[in-house]
Amino acid sequence: MQEVELKVGNIQTKLHCENRDELIILSEKLNSAINDIKKNNNNISDAKALLVVSLQLINEIQVLEKSLKDLKASFFDQVDNEKKLISDSYQLVADQINKITILLKNSK
Repeated sequence: MQEVELKVGNIQTKLHCENRDELIILSEKLNSAINDIKKNNNNISDAKALLVVSLQLINEIQVLEKSLKDLKASFFDQVDNEKKLISDSYQLVADQINKITILLKNSK
């Protein structure tokens, strides 16, 4: 039996085995599989972070769309109010002109 010192992941140990080379090959495959799992976990974490950011951006867009809709409605309300004020002002001018015209006719 031969003593083999192996490191698998973060664990280091000594094992006794008759077929040292096969044990080393198997431990290398195990290390490779562990590294793949770590890599996949990192990829999953990255995907989760991307998903969270995407959801936050979607939420921001929805908030901005609502704000834009509200702003547009407010703009058109303001335009309508200004039209009414202008119309009222023109009516006031027309009324004053009529009164002046009547006053001038009566003073002849």
